[in-house]
Amino acid sequence: MPDSRFDQRRKHEKPDVVNAPVGSEEDVASLALNVDSREINAIAMAGEPFGERRQRLIEMIGEIEARMDASSRGKDLEPLLEEAKTALRIVEEREREGTDRR
Repeated sequence: MPDSRFDQRRKHEKPDVVNAPVGSEEDVASLALNVDSREINAIAMAGEPFGERRQRLIEMIGEIEARMDASSRGKDLEPLLEEAKTALRIVEEREREGTDRR
């Protein structure tokens, strides 16, 4: 019978990406940048100053565009790109208005 305390502890450990075999789950996770709607919204609504949020969204847009260019299935990311651009417009609008509705 496995030691459940050991299993619980392992769940909270970070994977060893330095010594992971090439192509393993840990290796892929160390290279992949996860971009999803939750991440975009988290940046847009964060408590950070407008300039920092704007810069992070600009970088995210650049990353999505680069992925789109690098893949034959890049069009699949178009909705995510539009969502990031919309979030950027909202942040910039709120910055101009001097408001931040979180």
